[in-house]
Amino acid sequence: MLITNYDDYLYTIDYTPTNGWRKYHLLFSDFRQEGWGNEAVERDTALRFVNSIQFKFASKINHETNHLFIDDLALIGGNITYSSNALYHRQNTVSMEGYAGMSLVNASFTNAGSSATTIHGWVLSGNVRGEDWGANGGDAVFESWNGAAGAIGQEVGGVVAGSDYKFLVQMSKHASFTGSVYLETVWLTSGSVVIQTNRTADIAPSITTADWPPSSHDTGWVEAPATAAKVRVQIRVAGVTAENVKAHDASVTGSQYADNSWYTTWIPGFSVSHTTNRAEGEYAARFNTTNTDWVAGMYVPPFGTGETVTNFADYTGIAVKARRAPGYAGTGGTHGRIRMSVVTGSTETAKTRWYPVDGSEWEDHVIFSKDNFYTVETADTNDPAALVVWTNDWRAIDRVDIYYGPSTNGATPYDLILDDFRPCSGTYLH
Repeated sequence: MLITNYDDYLYTIDYTPTNGWRKYHLLFSDFRQEGWGNEAVERDTALRFVNSIQFKFASKINHETNHLFIDDLALIGGNITYSSNALYHRQNTVSMEGYAGMSLVNASFTNAGSSATTIHGWVLSGNVRGEDWGANGGDAVFESWNGAAGAIGQEVGGVVAGSDYKFLVQMSKHASFTGSVYLETVWLTSGSVVIQTNRTADIAPSITTADWPPSSHDTGWVEAPATAAKVRVQIRVAGVTAENVKAHDASVTGSQYADNSWYTTWIPGFSVSHTTNRAEGEYAARFNTTNTDWVAGMYVPPFGTGETVTNFADYTGIAVKARRAPGYAGTGGTHGRIRMSVVTGSTETAKTRWYPVDGSEWEDHVIFSKDNFYTVETADTNDPAALVVWTNDWRAIDRVDIYYGPSTNGATPYDLILDDFRPCSGTYLH
């Protein structure tokens, strides 16, 4: 009532579904005055003197008329809080990042386009050269006649601070080799600023003198320091006065489990890829299918890994961000849909109802509260009174599936993008 010129606080929903219900969470913090009234009133002040809540419905097309249906209106309060690792492998800090191990370019040191300073994928300095010796492929060779010291290294992205990583190398040396050999991990920020360097003790004494097979050497597990986003793995030699030492193959592994370990063979034609069109982090999961079935799905880790982290007893729901893939910008009959499913043992025991996903940009989370998981026998009923809430204690969930497909009576499923999938708590759920 403090606003007397009708410049009320409002929130505009640009698009509404035309083929089903959608739940909207409208935060008071997102309501704005339009500013034309020249009588600004602080939002908190206005909220203390609410006179009415109104719905205004209009089309952006001249003379178009239609109906809008509104149901299940509630005023709620509270916050969403997340556990970043409760469902995905606990070393991961963001979900759906597409982490599938750390790949080195030219891990076998094949001498592709080599020069005194580079071979394909690697940066060289000092006495190291790329050479292809015989049937065993390429080598990084540290030669005494090219100098007493040298290094070969490569930057690898996708590092998560606090997770452990290991640099492994297969090496051999001439029987008369003299000098020291070190394996290094140089931790870098996203802007390639050096944070710290970890170096092994001299591994030269333990490198085999056999021509083949080479011996294996590694840095051991090294924890990525705070703010680390990349690592430069290096082989460095010093004090070489005779003969040579060779590196044949290299790899980087991480204790961070693969965040994209989707189990997808149960639905023919279904696949999941990753895209940089994301809500957070670096990547999001893109769900797509090549068949004409109206539903497909994925298994969420840790199914099949032997590690149980799906204890939801302390959470009140599951949150995920979803949007339609670019190229499917329309609304109405071109909606996609998603739903969650719970498996205990090997049996699917609970499902949510379908939730529409339109052609919007990234928006707020779609939230499936635990009391919206229904027994599989009732989840698809057309009678809301027949729905039976699944009353399991949520302490030993073996798998969570995510289904997706087109809207009711739709055609081939459209691509959907999902991101930021995690358990959540709070009263901001209904």
